[in-house]
Amino acid sequence: MAPREGSTLKPILEINEVSKRFAGLLANDSVSFSVADGECVGLIGPNGAGKTTLFNCVAGYYTPTSGTVVFEGTDITGWRPNAVCYGGLARTFQIVKAIRNMTVLENVMVGAFCRTSSVDEARKIGLRVLEECELDEKKDVVVSALTIADLKRLEIARAWATKPRMLLLDEAMAGLTSTETKQAVSLVRRIKGTGVALLMVEHVMEALIPLVDRIVVLDQGRKIADDQPEVVLSDEQVISAYLGGEVDAGN
Repeated sequence: MAPREGSTLKPILEINEVSKRFAGLLANDSVSFSVADGECVGLIGPNGAGKTTLFNCVAGYYTPTSGTVVFEGTDITGWRPNAVCYGGLARTFQIVKAIRNMTVLENVMVGAFCRTSSVDEARKIGLRVLEECELDEKKDVVVSALTIADLKRLEIARAWATKPRMLLLDEAMAGLTSTETKQAVSLVRRIKGTGVALLMVEHVMEALIPLVDRIVVLDQGRKIADDQPEVVLSDEQVISAYLGGEVDAGN
């Protein structure tokens, strides 16, 4: 599947007719879209729309029932999560997966070991990423002592330390205050500025809109829209999917 019509960018991620079934539940129903190299795409939808399930299919935590996931021209459908990460596609989790009895730096070094076996090099990568994420002053703090905002930032830092070509961000700004959200937006913008492609599940629309080039909308497992933010958010079908209310991106 090519990028949106009119785009001259090469796709880095292609999701082709992906379906995922759990017994009698069809969580994803023939979903297709692509993300271009360097592009930032938002993935939104009502509760139960299938957003996180799709993330899990892309990142290797689930194997699609049907369809394919292609990353940088290689079919990675069914690859294990570690292989997907080594291949250049990293992800964060809505519920932070940091190792709580380790320090902030040690957690980020775990990500860095994806690219090096040298402890010194992993430390250098970790320190550099923590500085970019404005967590360097807390490098020696044990994770269990961090605030929610710092945990969210650490989740991004650890994924970024794997030196990905693309990042999947799963509600990286959920639970943050207005000030913390602005800081998170600034961080994601810095990451985008390095050329890393982004696919974001996010319910904080004020944070999503300034960052994304396109928005893809899922409803009941199906894609119902894929266009620029201003077009998607005025689409009657999208508004209807949210029961006539304000567009939200909750799970």
